[in-house]
Amino acid sequence: ELDSAHNFASYSRSTSQSTSAATVLTYGLDTNDEEDTGFSRSGPVVTVSNAGRYLVTYSLDIDQGSATGREDVISYLTESGAEIRGTRGFCYLRGADGCQDGALTWIGILDLAGGSVIDLRAQCPTSATINITDGDLQFWQLPSGAETVIKEATTGAYNTAGNFAWDTTPHIDTAEFTDTDSQTITLDNGGAYLAFATMSQFAPDTVQRAVPLLRMQGDGALSEVMIGDGYHRASGGTGYLAINAGGAFFAEAGNTLRTNIAVTAAAGT
Repeated sequence: ELDSAHNFASYSRSTSQSTSAATVLTYGLDTNDEEDTGFSRSGPVVTVSNAGRYLVTYSLDIDQGSATGREDVISYLTESGAEIRGTRGFCYLRGADGCQDGALTWIGILDLAGGSVIDLRAQCPTSATINITDGDLQFWQLPSGAETVIKEATTGAYNTAGNFAWDTTPHIDTAEFTDTDSQTITLDNGGAYLAFATMSQFAPDTVQRAVPLLRMQGDGALSEVMIGDGYHRASGGTGYLAINAGGAFFAEAGNTLRTNIAVTAAAGT
């Protein structure tokens, strides 16, 4: 149960919305389900008044009607119109085989400046018509005492198995976390943790079918903290993919964490 002393906001839309011709759609939030101090909505845009770290999540229910093609559908958050790195959701639809419904979901921690302007967008790059039948966007401001670290891998091509090499640190509380090396984070004090990771990929048509895994792993009892997977079907689709994974775990002081990609099945590279 979230502490009522910490600010929370939840927004949704009361009617369905559609996008076609590869148009990027801004999801039209029109309902304030809950809005505490520090948040405000104007049309589809949410303003976050106070700087800090926020647990943010969104979900969109989608369908392609009676269409039968292979469709990649992506979603992401923007700040002042620019995509926020690491916030992509992904869904693959295959109408000819009866898979015409899906969901775009994401959860993670963002370090936001005061006055940040956030919206939620979706697109079907294959130009098909996609209906968004339901959706929501939620924010929870983390307590001031919550220790966090946010790492990014912004360069390089991760098309083979291996650990992500972090090259950017938007935020780190050094009383709790240590950058052991470019791939490893040390948990200095131990305790209970929430962790989230997102990976975005693009594959050419030579990748017919591939199943990459996104894993967060550690040493000792932390052999596998969380795992997520996705499905590439670039032929007939567009080659997009995003995987989001998260969970809660307990760690001992000095345990280390790494995030990596593995490929369990692939045709093409």
